[in-house]
Amino acid sequence: MNETQQAPCITGADSNVPGWDWGDRSAAAVREATYTADERDLELLNERQARRRGIANPLEGDYIEFADGATRRARYVDEDVVQTSAGGSWHLAVGGSGSFSGALYPSVPRDTLHDTKTTRPGPFWFFHHDWRRANNAVYALVNVRVWSCSESAPR
Repeated sequence: MNETQQAPCITGADSNVPGWDWGDRSAAAVREATYTADERDLELLNERQARRRGIANPLEGDYIEFADGATRRARYVDEDVVQTSAGGSWHLAVGGSGSFSGALYPSVPRDTLHDTKTTRPGPFWFFHHDWRRANNAVYALVNVRVWSCSESAPR
């Protein structure tokens, strides 16, 4: 695949947000909660990217380039249709697929999509060290497929 930018790469983490307010927490709690993305997070990211690469079908988070020039990301993909979104948040799952939070446009038939054989970095997040808890996100860019759609973008 033609990759337009080096990815995957980690771009940030929740606990690195400037001005983070820890309130009256103990020093031990602050040390536990404050982290920087590390080698383990990069391993998790690379594993998920590799799994994602092994799936040939459209996935949530892939880019869709419509016939009218609009570009959106896939939000919901099933056997017959794909829904897209112009914004939102994509979580990178263990198996390489994505899940989404945000608003949707109406669907387009899946058979109108064609793999362009290119990728583009798309932003995702996942849990630091796979620890599922609040304020524990690692943000990353992941190479996702780009699909062309023979229809105009739904409005």
